[in-house]
Amino acid sequence: MSRLKLIILSMFTMFAVGALAASTASAADSCTTGHQPLFCTFPGNEPIHSESALGESGLSLLTGKVGLVEVKLHCTHGLFAGTLKLLGLATGEISFLNCKVEKPAEQGCEVGEGTNHLIPAFIHIQLNKETMGTVTGVATGTGTGSLEEFSKLTISGANCTVKGTFTVNGKQTVEFPNAEVGSATHQIVAKKSGSANLKFDEGAATFSSTATVHLASGKEWLVMLGT
Repeated sequence: MSRLKLIILSMFTMFAVGALAASTASAADSCTTGHQPLFCTFPGNEPIHSESALGESGLSLLTGKVGLVEVKLHCTHGLFAGTLKLLGLATGEISFLNCKVEKPAEQGCEVGEGTNHLIPAFIHIQLNKETMGTVTGVATGTGTGSLEEFSKLTISGANCTVKGTFTVNGKQTVEFPNAEVGSATHQIVAKKSGSANLKFDEGAATFSSTATVHLASGKEWLVMLGT
């Protein structure tokens, strides 16, 4: 390759890298001026570009219907592993553990995988503007299908009337209480009232759970309005 071509290629590469860096910086370059809720460092108030996050939840409840039969599932524990990203986006996987079928009752129905009756869910959460003083976000699944799936779960049992494989998809509103206060941990709260667009087997569903999330680094963080 000629020296001229090498010079041109080098200049093009420098320009491309510079443009990418500028684009990344402009995507979220301030946690103090703007209207977009962002995940930010504390102290320092700088936009979080990518930080690994871990979390745990207690009791989680999911309800829906299979035909005319009401289905109610509960999981006693959950583990979250994900990433906080630019522009108020969080992505990750939740492993719901020790899941059981509450309804229909006394039919020998079981749900989940393995001895821990695990139900995996894959999500991304996009922060919204404050609603009534509380930071909220919209959680959607990251799976495939006509609607992005949170999870695909199997209910089994010889005498179970609702056995089969079902998808949970749609959208779930979540809340971040006290998110504007710098802290090592923050809660992400899902309520039944935020399940208006959630689906179980293409029918209406509700979900409730509370997770406590922290950065893997142990640093404090918060949510601020920026750009």
